[in-house]
Amino acid sequence: MNYGVVVFIVLLLFLFIWQYDLLVPPVARGYTGFLGLVPHDWAASSADERVYVSFINDLDEPVVVDYVNGSLDPIVCEQIEPGFYLDPGDSYVAFLNCSLSSGGYGVGDYYRVDIVVGYTSDSGLEHTSFGEVHGPVEGKATI
Repeated sequence: MNYGVVVFIVLLLFLFIWQYDLLVPPVARGYTGFLGLVPHDWAASSADERVYVSFINDLDEPVVVDYVNGSLDPIVCEQIEPGFYLDPGDSYVAFLNCSLSSGGYGVGDYYRVDIVVGYTSDSGLEHTSFGEVHGPVEGKATI
């Protein structure tokens, strides 16, 4: 009888821990990839359905950002305000409309956005920088 009570209490404790996500580690923010134009800061906001990505020109020459495309499976993100001039070391914030709620993303959910940045160097050559940014969706975020 005593063993049954102990097993029952352990099962209740396990159910409590599982239900309140006490064993789930926090979602880490990070990025991978990118060359030339690299992310400095980023956030996904459920309040305005956008992903914000701040890029820094890590090159030794000025560039013009031609486009920033994003993909948050299965959502295609559209950029607002393309065609931005950046000197070396300057930053640029891309605002991507992503419709997070239509993809089932809510506050605290993990997201991963694949991003392609097209830019033209001062010499006139067109380049692309691509990679991903990831982290938890925030309630209201701006950069």
